[in-house]
Amino acid sequence: MKNSSLENLEHIHEQGLIKNKEFDSSEYINFMEYPTLNLLDMMSCLLTKIVQTNDDLGKNTQQNDDSNENKNSNNNNNNNSTTSSTSLSNRNKTLLFRGQNIPHFPINKYLQRAHQYCATSNDVYLSLLVYFDRLSQLTLDDSEPKLILDSYNIHRLIITAFTVATKFSQDVYFTNKRYAKVGGISDRELNKLELAFLDLLNWEKLRCSGIELLKYWKLLNGFWERENENKEHSQESQPTH
Repeated sequence: MKNSSLENLEHIHEQGLIKNKEFDSSEYINFMEYPTLNLLDMMSCLLTKIVQTNDDLGKNTQQNDDSNENKNSNNNNNNNSTTSSTSLSNRNKTLLFRGQNIPHFPINKYLQRAHQYCATSNDVYLSLLVYFDRLSQLTLDDSEPKLILDSYNIHRLIITAFTVATKFSQDVYFTNKRYAKVGGISDRELNKLELAFLDLLNWEKLRCSGIELLKYWKLLNGFWERENENKEHSQESQPTH
């Protein structure tokens, strides 16, 4: 069974809608000046759809297996006090982002909260989609589980990716304590998640070029347009009284 991720937008690549590899500075400026709250609405719509799809695919068996393996891993870690984040397998690193319970906080509100208290530029927000896509590709090895965005990990992934993207690309940023408070986790946990996130990305896949950001911006726009078209079609097909 194929899991849903950002890869469900691959058909846009296959249709050749993004052929021009030259950087369009005017188009990039338009993207950077696009209303940030509107961008966050688009991103939250996409991420919510991905999460809901993955939740519906039925991950109960996998979650139980992961939980059991995590317990075994914790027992092993207790026997080896020198174990560090860098020695964890990719499987255990991805499990760090999984919460025991699903946060009752909609993704759009979560992104808006990040923007309200730790506002930054549009390129940082869009970098989250790039990072999530890279992570899904980096964990495709058969010996390791693919990183699957779901209701149990999406919030931790968002606040961690947001922290990493801001600190990497901006000259001025907040402390991890502030990002953690905004994200609803402890700064100690965020520090741990940040290290795991960087390890999963091999510490070298943090830069998002202007061309790459424009590519994802077009992908996101295409998704948003289709969602609106489907919504309009659904409203038109409803019987009137």
